[in-house]
Amino acid sequence: MDKRKRNIQMKFYVDEKELEQINRRVQLANVTNRGAYLRKMAIDGFVVKVDTFLLVISSAIFAQLYINYIMQYNQHQN
Repeated sequence: MDKRKRNIQMKFYVDEKELEQINRRVQLANVTNRGAYLRKMAIDGFVVKVDTFLLVISSAIFAQLYINYIMQYNQHQN
């Protein structure tokens, strides 16, 4: 038998409308694992959705600036 971190299984029934609502909220939260979403909601009551788009863009810009700085420094040293 697999050694699981969580070894107690819980089951509950929903109707089609409730399942659609749950699936829609899982998609809105951008979560790929419905079980993880339901566990988080049951324990904490909310899921934090972090938009990291601006962080990714700004880190790419800083990386490019750093590369340009290194290239200019190397040209100046030669």
